[in-house]
Amino acid sequence: MDLKINQQLKLQPISQKKVYTSYVAEKTKKLLTIAAPIYKGQYITFPLGQILKLWYPGCYAVYTFSSPVVGKRSGPPPLLILEYPTTFYRSQRRQFVRLQTLIAVSVELPESPQTSYQGHAINISAGGVYLVMEKKCKPGTVINLTLQKPSLPKILGKVLRSYPSMRGPGLWEWAVEFIDITEQEQDKIMKYIFAKQLELRRRGLL
Repeated sequence: MDLKINQQLKLQPISQKKVYTSYVAEKTKKLLTIAAPIYKGQYITFPLGQILKLWYPGCYAVYTFSSPVVGKRSGPPPLLILEYPTTFYRSQRRQFVRLQTLIAVSVELPESPQTSYQGHAINISAGGVYLVMEKKCKPGTVINLTLQKPSLPKILGKVLRSYPSMRGPGLWEWAVEFIDITEQEQDKIMKYIFAKQLELRRRGLL
């Protein structure tokens, strides 16, 4: 996930609790320059070598990275020079819109990649889905999931929980978290959810 000039950032010195607000002032392939944050009317700088934890929001996720302070420049505003991060960590936002629905699904398991298991999605968001299947699944299992709608993508997911369903004998419900999902794939899911919600409102069902 590439950083952009003027990108707003939250930062926190490692081993400290205080969180500050900053923004990207300059960047190169090796260095990231950010504005020194302001706290109680004063610019806050950090010693060389101080490792900062930084994060910023994307459309459907929050991206986090850590980097040491390797230089400073006078301002205003004073600038902090960091090593450009090589690794960004992506964590999904929790506030996804969730839709109660019924979508036919096809699931491939790592133990039998040539076999597709059929079931239904009963609840979906851009972060995950609840499935009803005729099979138990071990938590932690990574699955290939195909949602049987032309507008929805094939997605990689991880089963968080699997438990007997009250919907009928021999049925299991799987709580699945989407993994390695792109923002474009999440956009497709959100568009589907919003379209279905609009349809339900028009029919007086929502």
